[in-house]
Amino acid sequence: MTVLLPQTLPQVVVERMLNGALEGVVLAALVWGLLKTVGRRTSSTRFAVWFVVLLTIGALPWMGSLRWGAAAISTDSSKSAILIPASWALGMFYVWAAVALVSLGRVGLGFWQIRSLRRGSSPFDSASVDPALLEVLTVSCKRPISSFETSLLAAIR
Repeated sequence: MTVLLPQTLPQVVVERMLNGALEGVVLAALVWGLLKTVGRRTSSTRFAVWFVVLLTIGALPWMGSLRWGAAAISTDSSKSAILIPASWALGMFYVWAAVALVSLGRVGLGFWQIRSLRRGSSPFDSASVDPALLEVLTVSCKRPISSFETSLLAAIR
């Protein structure tokens, strides 16, 4: 079992991500070609296919050293196509971590804004809406629609 030192973990992660990038591009191109030859599919089918491809691309760098029953991650980089110095890997790892943290912060802010919009909203009076629009909505939507209005939206415009 190999023990990863804090200095080697970023190097292993960055090297595997770089080496798995080419495999991911090839996989995405193959799936894209397959979807084009199969023809038009529903959006839910396309979403499911691309979601599985995304998960597979994320797992590709780790599949080479996966050992069932062992929690070891091999640090043997002799099979890697791309080798980078440890200092570069550490810098790239920190940049990736900072960008991921900022992105997660933006997602959290978006959820907070949606929550505040929902809290400040009240049910919408459908009597003021054009009856033709209501008919189109009821025919085109399979689920019931709840309409709400908020005064916070007027401040955004």
